[in-house]
Amino acid sequence: MDLNWYLIMTKPRNEARAYDNLMRQGYHCYLPKIGIEKIRNRQVVINQEPLFPRYLFVQLSSTEQNWIPIRSTLGVSNMVRFGSEFAKIPPSVIADIENFAVAHEEEIFSPGEKLIITSGPFKGIEAEFKLMDGESRAFVLIEMLNKIQTIKVSIADIKTFDHY
Repeated sequence: MDLNWYLIMTKPRNEARAYDNLMRQGYHCYLPKIGIEKIRNRQVVINQEPLFPRYLFVQLSSTEQNWIPIRSTLGVSNMVRFGSEFAKIPPSVIADIENFAVAHEEEIFSPGEKLIITSGPFKGIEAEFKLMDGESRAFVLIEMLNKIQTIKVSIADIKTFDHY
């Protein structure tokens, strides 16, 4: 059987729904996800989110499988095509995506990132992110008394400049 990977476009925020419904119909699908750190209730949590929002991959036989039900599956918007050809994804690209998704987690702050302290005794002071200290605190660098000082702050009390 000649199996190839194809690209499916889902409806907004319906990747998991489309994936579940396609799998229930017997299609072999792949929805790559990565762990992304977010702040929830003053704690860092890792959410698994789609690596490619609105897209997933389906493995189909070009001759033996019925493709017609895919477009009417709940959560699916359409199959991606270029002209009259469906977007075929080489297996090596799928393998690279799998390796990337397994190894990658996106952190809230990166070492060296410029931040602003939003509350507490250091409110309004610019800081530089150094590293996380557990789930809810971080070490940051600030300039005080003409010296660089390392302090520990709650992650809920620091923001990047673009979110301030």
